[in-house]
Amino acid sequence: CLRRLYGGVKQLCELYRPDCAVLEAPFVGRNAGTAIILGMARGAFLAKLAENDIPVYSYSARVAKKAKGMKKHNAIHR
Repeated sequence: CLRRLYGGVKQLCELYRPDCAVLEAPFVGRNAGTAIILGMARGAFLAKLAENDIPVYSYSARVAKKAKGMKKHNAIHR
């Protein structure tokens, strides 16, 4: 539910007071339904960050996972 996601981001912002946020760049997939759901979730996340004036940076999935020290097969099980 988007309301729960928005509320969760709100709690995280209140708890950690981040200076910025990083998101994986959206990807183009074959399943339009999944892309729409991910887009809505991303929108809820971005809306709360924007409300708190938290800048957001976007990186490709490969760069984001490399920064976290994840290997491709580990990323599937997060």
